[in-house]
Amino acid sequence: MTPKLKYIISYVRERIPQWFFIPLLYLLFRDEKSLQNWNPDFVDWEPWIAMGYIYILWEGNRYVGSFWNKRLPGFEFTIRRLVWQMLSCTLFILLFCLLFLGGFRFFEVMPSISFRVFKDNFLYGLLVSYLIIAVYEGVDFYQGWKVHLTKAEKLAREKSEIQLALVDAQLSALRDQLNPHFLFNSLNTLSSLIDLKNKKAITYLEQLADVYRYLLEHRARHLISLKEELTFAQAYISLNKSRFRDDLAYKVMLNTKDDDVQLPPYALQLMLENAIKHNAISPGNPLVIVVTDTPDHLVITNNKRAKSVLEPSTGMGLKNLKRRCIMATGKPLQVIESEDSFTVKVPFVHRDAFPAPLPDVSTLTP
Repeated sequence: MTPKLKYIISYVRERIPQWFFIPLLYLLFRDEKSLQNWNPDFVDWEPWIAMGYIYILWEGNRYVGSFWNKRLPGFEFTIRRLVWQMLSCTLFILLFCLLFLGGFRFFEVMPSISFRVFKDNFLYGLLVSYLIIAVYEGVDFYQGWKVHLTKAEKLAREKSEIQLALVDAQLSALRDQLNPHFLFNSLNTLSSLIDLKNKKAITYLEQLADVYRYLLEHRARHLISLKEELTFAQAYISLNKSRFRDDLAYKVMLNTKDDDVQLPPYALQLMLENAIKHNAISPGNPLVIVVTDTPDHLVITNNKRAKSVLEPSTGMGLKNLKRRCIMATGKPLQVIESEDSFTVKVPFVHRDAFPAPLPDVSTLTP
């Protein structure tokens, strides 16, 4: 649809009420007695002059209404806006009646104009104007009410989602109070049973214990320093390198000071896990994960290596991370995918904007 056609359609829509209401208002308020004061040569023109009078009133009031809607928009200014509209319209009608009846006198449509004629025209114009104001304000109020209702429903949904996320975090925290501690202690016990000569096994267990120690210490936090997240990610990569060796490449190239920014915990680890899970890793077909940054994001990119058999995935990990980024930083997670690569941008919170600590969900009960 061309801009010109859009303008024509909009113009016609705005004028449809006038085509209906102007003749109706003329018929409702037509006064046969007033024609006695008219010059006989102009009596046949009376319907067109009267409807022209109503049209000018309509357009003038529409302009006044549009002016005050821009100056005082919204529900909270409804009464003030109406008062100013009525005052402005009253002044407009007074001036218009003086000019209109002055024109009648000048062109001898009415050879003589009494105060009663002026008063009747003024009151008639006032009544028509207030009806027009009521129509436009009613339409604007209804449209505003619909927008307000839509926003209220959206806020209610977002509030419900946040409450569900908090309850889910509370339940997860309570459920995990036993299992991670038990597993962490079991790893320490297993380490003491391994032959001291098997250094690789001991190193692997120590790295696994470091991973679970990190999970235990930070599971209830909403933000964590980039330095801590990188340390955790390195331990996680080391565990996986024990399996994939040189076929898994991990590079970190950052410009940001890792103590100056925070991000949701496990964000980097989750992206590393996703990359390892969803890509084929084999000799001669390495998976390369590169961690870089922008002033506002941690950027994790991996090359795509299609698997012959895809593992089942619900996508909940990425969905939950998106939700956590919004809740913790107020900024969205960005996902950029191409044929050859997969990139995720995790938003930072800079030191000068660190928020106050959020409640420790591990201490809450559902």
